[in-house]
Amino acid sequence: MLIMSYNIPWLSHSNTMHGIPKDWDVYQDIIKKIYAHFKDKVDYVEIWNEPDLNSFLDRTNSGYANNLAAYKDIYYYAASGIRSVDSSIPIGGPATSSQNATNWADSLLNDSRISNNINFLSYHYYRQNPDGEPQVTSWRNVAVAHGKPDMPIFVTEWNYSPSYTKIPMNNESVDAIPYLAQRLSDFINARANGNGYFAFNKGTPGTDDFFSLYADGTLTPKMSVYRLMSKQLGLGDGDFALRGLSWTNGSATVLGGAAINASGNPVAWIVNTSGNGDNANVTFSGLTPGVQYQADLYEASRWQFASAIRQSFTFTATSGSGSINFWLPYKCAVGIKLTPIVP
Repeated sequence: MLIMSYNIPWLSHSNTMHGIPKDWDVYQDIIKKIYAHFKDKVDYVEIWNEPDLNSFLDRTNSGYANNLAAYKDIYYYAASGIRSVDSSIPIGGPATSSQNATNWADSLLNDSRISNNINFLSYHYYRQNPDGEPQVTSWRNVAVAHGKPDMPIFVTEWNYSPSYTKIPMNNESVDAIPYLAQRLSDFINARANGNGYFAFNKGTPGTDDFFSLYADGTLTPKMSVYRLMSKQLGLGDGDFALRGLSWTNGSATVLGGAAINASGNPVAWIVNTSGNGDNANVTFSGLTPGVQYQADLYEASRWQFASAIRQSFTFTATSGSGSINFWLPYKCAVGIKLTPIVP
């Protein structure tokens, strides 16, 4: 995704990079040339960054009464520049800092100048206590109300906190493992079309902020969640079909999800957010009756980084279902991938 942020100070009413363009023809031409330069590497274009904040959209000397009115003009001229080069690249926004700014989406889709060039909606969401991501549905409802039920909804920036204060949960803390796993699981189950974790930078604990790799290039513990879900379960290999998952909490507090990945493998993931471990029993249903399956289990935790299979099980899908039992450590995520055993 190419994010068109922000402006050139000499082209800005406020003489800052966050200011509103004072010559729209020049601004449109610059956006056109930037997109033309990067177009072969781009799948989506997002216009501006957090325009609902004055720190990122400075109206000084521009004459605009509010940020939304200014942003709609920015969007119009930026999208026009991009469309002069490419008629099909998906363009979207508004990339607000507030997850509740659905009024911005409604206003954009109501604007006849730009509504046909809004191909996805996006917002940012930092939160310390995951909430199931109900805002995805709220934004989708706006698109539905405008006759666009299939419009993608992207959460293009998220983490534990937006604060640049070297918070370990934003960076190297092992407690970020269940946090990331829960947020990713919530995004999937809420049917978000994509999300962008902030950020995949290199850094040093106590010195840098918003990093996911250490300075030497090795992964921080939390990145084992991406290895687990994207690589080991195959959810990053293409479109997957969600399936139901139900559970009963014992001494651990768990959540999770299930899917059929792009290769046709049934997969499930379970996140233990509590400080207690517990024995887990997982039953898969809807399998081919009489077929033998191998179940490979991966673990992302303070002990294992999902780089190899922790355990393998085999079972026969009697009446189309089968179960496995295993130990679920505290504050971890586990993933299970089924593969039919060919005689």
